[in-house]
Amino acid sequence: MFTHSRSIKHGLAPLAVGSQDAAELISISVRHLWSLTKKNQVPHVRLGKRIIYPVEALNQWLVELAMKSLQPAQDV
Repeated sequence: MFTHSRSIKHGLAPLAVGSQDAAELISISVRHLWSLTKKNQVPHVRLGKRIIYPVEALNQWLVELAMKSLQPAQDV
């Protein structure tokens, strides 16, 4: 289960998390998260050399993916 030490320490949910926590939040490997990040397919923010993942943006991204999967396939 996801636990973020700062959120527990201060009683606040984090606005953004690092790659380890983001991968855990969305139940994928860190390697797969990096692959999605490089392809610009997952919401992320670059702060200098560090990449962080906004928690709300990850939640919204997952909802959007789920909604797309419910739509009937369209012939092209």
